[in-house]
Amino acid sequence: MTRVQRLYVLLAMAFTATLAMGIAATAGVMVAVIVSGSMAAGLVGWARTSLRRPTPPARIVPVYLLTVFMLYVHIGEEYLYGFGPRIGALTGTGWTEAQHLLQFGFVVPAFWILAALALYKRHPLGGFMAWFIFVGMFAGEPTHLLVFPVLEGGRYHYFPGAWTALLPMIMGVWGLYVIVTEDRRSRGNAA
Repeated sequence: MTRVQRLYVLLAMAFTATLAMGIAATAGVMVAVIVSGSMAAGLVGWARTSLRRPTPPARIVPVYLLTVFMLYVHIGEEYLYGFGPRIGALTGTGWTEAQHLLQFGFVVPAFWILAALALYKRHPLGGFMAWFIFVGMFAGEPTHLLVFPVLEGGRYHYFPGAWTALLPMIMGVWGLYVIVTEDRRSRGNAA
């Protein structure tokens, strides 16, 4: 790993820690662990693949943008059915819908949008954000179906985001497949 690549890894680690602290302070530790856990796993995958061998933009940008679109559909369902206050009640933080919308509807998406440009330009941090999104969708979205409903009341029932959770999850799997496939192809061409 080059010195510049190590710098990008440090920047990604700092971003992960900063975002985790911000989310823990408002949405609670459980949500912060889900998000920062996805970022940490994404960081490892990124360091082993697209940090060194960026995925061709024509292959990754469309999948990434479709994933972000599906995530926005999902966040819309969360907003419509009161995800913020329900998670706030589960975590004891009192997270409001306004805080949820500000964080996941405006602040974090600004980084997702910048990441699309970075992927297009083959900037390493775009690869990190793609890994974060794809791992987060694959690992985090099932919580809407399997964890949150049971934690809230001890019985299975609808929890905001459950209806659309599979949309970004499927896209996350597809995105990870594209990155890994292209990385293997790149390694094969280099050998």
